Amino acid sequence: MNTLKLRQISLGDELARPTVPEVITKDSPALSVMTDFRKADPGLIEWDTPIQQAHQRLQTERAQLKLVMDGGRHFLGLLLAEDISHQEIIRRVARGSALKDLCVGEFMRPRRELYAFEMEELKGATIREVVATLGQSEQSYCLVVDSERHEIRGVIAVKEIQKQLGIQGPAQSQLGFSQLFKELHPLALN
Repeated sequence: MNTLKLRQISLGDELARPTVPEVITKDSPALSVMTDFRKADPGLIEWDTPIQQAHQRLQTERAQLKLVMDGGRHFLGLLLAEDISHQEIIRRVARGSALKDLCVGEFMRPRRELYAFEMEELKGATIREVVATLGQSEQSYCLVVDSERHEIRGVIAVKEIQKQLGIQGPAQSQLGFSQLFKELHPLALN
């Protein structure tokens, strides 16, 4: 075992601080707005979690999405905060579902309906290209897949692009890529 050397803190040693993030523009790398699941917790939830509990977790954690997993930790789909609003839960109960029986699996967007960017392709892409590609989509998220490793590697969210570019979005409604494209359209043509 190595013995580590201790040293006295000198007068020139200053406190480390977070680096100032680079300014993000529409021409910045697309990966600059991707949440990388290797660096950030993706936020997992089991498919059979009661919907009231899931709703509470999203609110408490101020999260907009959770990746839905089965008991074997296999990816099943996405649960978006916008899909489990109080109104949607009440609508399901009004149609005859018992509140105690409603679970995440009934509200999630299943894997078979999700699309993703390829990680390798994103490495050379800009934010402008991501928004233009998804410009016809009402989705507010897009997954990123690393096919070489067979991993769902991350997610790109409209809200993250808005935040990074300093674009004010609708206060209550969920902004999709199509609205963001319209917002950036004059920029997209430059």
